[in-house]
Amino acid sequence: MVITGEKLIAKYIAALRQNHTDFSTVEFCKQFEVFDALIVEDIQYLEGALSTQEMFVIIANHFFENGKQIVFTMNCKPKKLEVFNEQLLAKFEFGIHVEIHKPTELLKKKIVEKFCEEKAWKICEEQKQLLADAYDTLPGILGTLKQIQFYVEEMNCVPDPELFEKVVRNRKNC
Repeated sequence: MVITGEKLIAKYIAALRQNHTDFSTVEFCKQFEVFDALIVEDIQYLEGALSTQEMFVIIANHFFENGKQIVFTMNCKPKKLEVFNEQLLAKFEFGIHVEIHKPTELLKKKIVEKFCEEKAWKICEEQKQLLADAYDTLPGILGTLKQIQFYVEEMNCVPDPELFEKVVRNRKNC
């Protein structure tokens, strides 16, 4: 299961409101037990939401105790979180920390090249460079490639430099 910190809080609050008289944190947490892996994106959004954090400790404990995988993503180092449950912070410290940096220009070009190879598109160096220069992140590049794919497959366009330029220009203006 993949869920954001914001959605986890919203889901917890909705469950509290719906079952306010006989709400059970343990029962709420059981819905997560069916998963073998849990990815919580942007867990920093739980900062300050102490009751949600306490509930999440139960979920995290279940995953750890049963040898299941749990992944937390955050836009800061765990030690920067100020209003956070000590048990959760300890779990962050127990795991592996990986800092992900912006992709290099070479990596961005290789991803464009691989995508185009899979589609049997013949592209030139300028098309790879255009996408590498246009975006700092891989989602921007991949989204543009998928939009180009739409034009090629659904509109019978040719994946030429003009189409690449048109799609990049249109996406940048949105």
